[in-house]
Amino acid sequence: PETQLDKKKARELILTAKQLYSQRELIKEKSAELDEHWKLIHGAQTVASYQSGLEKNGILIKELSDAKGLEASSYTLFKSLFSNLSSEERGYAVMLGNDVARAAQEVKSLHCDALLEIEMAWKGNRVKQQVKRKELCSE
Repeated sequence: PETQLDKKKARELILTAKQLYSQRELIKEKSAELDEHWKLIHGAQTVASYQSGLEKNGILIKELSDAKGLEASSYTLFKSLFSNLSSEERGYAVMLGNDVARAAQEVKSLHCDALLEIEMAWKGNRVKQQVKRKELCSE
């Protein structure tokens, strides 16, 4: 019987990856908005406009913080879901869509980097590191 990814796992991976990348987009937008807003505050002509600017800034900072929190938890959840799959299931997972494939690549890169750090702590050899990375991460 061919191994596939069950629908529940697939759905969780897709939703989590979409959440991750939508939060990253939101973070970019909120960061840009905050940068623009700081310029407005510095150019404020009255105390009232300066104070209202600071209040708006507080709201933007809170929204940015919330987005970063959701982004971090989405990534942690995705990493956990992906790490718990068999290698065959991972193969199916990366075919679920671009968001899933990108997030899976991030998880895989982190995993490979961690393995390499352990390996290099023992050996400390740059050439072996490059060779080992190719072996560990080629798929």
